[in-house]
Amino acid sequence: EEEMPDDLKKQSGRVKPTTPKPPKKEELVKEESVDEGVIEAEIVEKEEKNYDDLISYGVDCMTSGNHIWDKRDIFEYINEADKLIRPINYKTHGVGSRIFEIGDTKIAVMNILGKIFINITEFSWEEITNEIKRLKEITPIVIIDFHGEATAEKICFAKYCSQFNVSAVFGTHTHVQTADEQIIQNTAY
Repeated sequence: EEEMPDDLKKQSGRVKPTTPKPPKKEELVKEESVDEGVIEAEIVEKEEKNYDDLISYGVDCMTSGNHIWDKRDIFEYINEADKLIRPINYKTHGVGSRIFEIGDTKIAVMNILGKIFINITEFSWEEITNEIKRLKEITPIVIIDFHGEATAEKICFAKYCSQFNVSAVFGTHTHVQTADEQIIQNTAY
C-alpha cells in the first residue's frame, strides 16, 4: 500500500479524511465538488452508509455507472439520495440528471452509460438531446459524466454534445483511463 498523509487513510477504493467530522462547508473553499461515485459503486458496491459518508465530506454530486444496481440496498434509498445520479439510460429508480445549486449558481449534471462492450442499456440520441436542451433552459452550466468502456465512444459523444455548448463531458470508467483532455469547440473533454 502506498504511503498516505497522516490525515488521510485508504478505505475500500476511496481516500477519506480520518477526522470524525469534516469542517463545515462554509469553512471550505467556495467551489463545487462533482465526485465520480463510479469508483464507490464499482469498488465497494455502493451502500447507503458509503453514500452518507461521502456526503458528510462535502461531496455535492455523485454519478454512477454500470454497477449501480449490484447491491440491492440501493433500491431502498436511491429515490431519496438527492446527490446521487444513475445513468439516464439505465432506468429503474432514481434520476439521470439533476440541477445542483452551489451558492447562487445552478449546475446541471447528467450521467450517461455507453454501449460499446457494456450492452446493457438502450441509447436514445433523441432522449439525451432533449434532456440536454431541457437542462440548458435552466442553466448554461451542463456537466455530463459519460461512463463507458471505449475512449472513441466518449470522444464522439463529447463532439456531439459540443454542438449544444455543454460545459464539460467527462469520460469515466474505473479501469479505463481517459488521458486525452481537450477542448472540443466550447466543451471541455
